[in-house]
Amino acid sequence: MVDERRRSTEPPMDLLTMLLEARDEDTGEGMSDRQLRDEAITIFAAGHETSANAMSWTLYLLAKHPEVMERLRLEVAEVLGDRPPTFADLRRLQYTRQVIEEGMRMYPPAWAVGREAIDADEIAGQYIPRKSIIFISIYALHHHPDLWENPEIFNPDRFSAEQSKERSRWHYLPFGAGPRMCIGNNFAMMEMQIVLAMITQKFRLKLTDDQAVEMEALITLKPRNGVWMEVLR
Repeated sequence: MVDERRRSTEPPMDLLTMLLEARDEDTGEGMSDRQLRDEAITIFAAGHETSANAMSWTLYLLAKHPEVMERLRLEVAEVLGDRPPTFADLRRLQYTRQVIEEGMRMYPPAWAVGREAIDADEIAGQYIPRKSIIFISIYALHHHPDLWENPEIFNPDRFSAEQSKERSRWHYLPFGAGPRMCIGNNFAMMEMQIVLAMITQKFRLKLTDDQAVEMEALITLKPRNGVWMEVLR
């Protein structure tokens, strides 16, 4: 695909073309084919798989909590009726957003992040040598009983405006934080709100019987063997 795009006289203005046209500020050089491939795969994994995992876990939680599903359905019906959602609707789909946020608290797609220590440091009495790789468990943070009341309970009301304003910004990090925070966080929330609203409008999802859904913590936190559901109209 990279080779074909390089030869194209009228390339479409998409991500691959933007990467091909990017130039180093100091040297003016573009990326090699290997760099282009790596960048494209990173964008795909970070921008597609993480959102898909978040939606899988959220739908799984909704199927286990019909009272939350019904409240979500009422909001979607009130805001949208039968028409498809638009960007302008997102502000009014507040509970829809809360459901997604709580889903990512319980099952953060980026369950851990790594950082390199620029200099030697000490954290809670633990010496950190320079150049050490430190892993921060987002999953553990999101389930810590000192930070969250009843952390194993699925409760989207945690993310109401009233409760959110009382919470430290460092207690909830589904997209990371700091200068390396996920660049696509706003886009991801937008697409997940729209997708969840559309699914809620058209379908009812029921977990298949005798299914053991297990976590598989690889680069992302995914359901091992997927989540099998019956799709009902």
